[in-house]
Amino acid sequence: YRLAFDAAIMAGSLRFGWPLLANAVLLFLVFNAEKLIVGRALGMETLAMFAMGLTLTLTPTLVLAKSVTNFFLPPLSAAKTDAHFQDLAVIVFQIHILFAGIFTLAVVVLGPWLITGFLGTKYEPLVSILVWLAILQALRIFKGGPSTVALARGQTENAVVANVIRIVLLPIAWWAVSNTDDLMPLIFLGILGEFLGATVAFGLVRWRLGIGFRRFGPMLGCVLASMACAGLAQFYPELIWPLWGALTTVLLAIWLSKDLWRFALKTRQR
Repeated sequence: YRLAFDAAIMAGSLRFGWPLLANAVLLFLVFNAEKLIVGRALGMETLAMFAMGLTLTLTPTLVLAKSVTNFFLPPLSAAKTDAHFQDLAVIVFQIHILFAGIFTLAVVVLGPWLITGFLGTKYEPLVSILVWLAILQALRIFKGGPSTVALARGQTENAVVANVIRIVLLPIAWWAVSNTDDLMPLIFLGILGEFLGATVAFGLVRWRLGIGFRRFGPMLGCVLASMACAGLAQFYPELIWPLWGALTTVLLAIWLSKDLWRFALKTRQR
């Protein structure tokens, strides 16, 4: 064995690895820049609420992303035919979409109880923003599917492109928070950024890998409708039908995720 430098191997490693590093830097900037904006413009008390809300809603999404990537990336990378690869890709999409819907619904139903029960009355203001943070993170979950599928084909730059939108919106968020003394413009701009980023992520795998929306598009629409109902429930807490709408659309998404259930049954039988 001896130390050697192979230019071709090093160049290939850099081409594969630099987008992953850039994406990590982008995420670091987004998460910390938003906290800096809130702390600078709205004070430490609001920052404490915002940071706790991010922790409660972000942690489950990180666990899901890591788990799905570890489980599906090897078989996706080893898929020998395009048909097998697309079947696995659709399952990965459906897992992320379904989790996003269930996660949002769980926060709508259990969020206020968990905050008051575990964090105490001093965190009661967090109740008014927790659902919006859950919607933001649920939209972020959507991007996990396309990112994992693209990574299996060595297209590591897809995630960077999808996350650049959040960076672009940060100056607008700074201006909006500074001029309104309100946290909600930053959250709403974050939701917009994640929605646009997810749209770009799905568009890239459609364009570069030829994976259509037919097999997961309907359930994606159901989960988006569920998020809209969750938002309406926050705007109009006196109405009961948005909650029923969120529940119904999530149940419909579960019923539509037939590829996922077939895969789960087949895996269990093995």
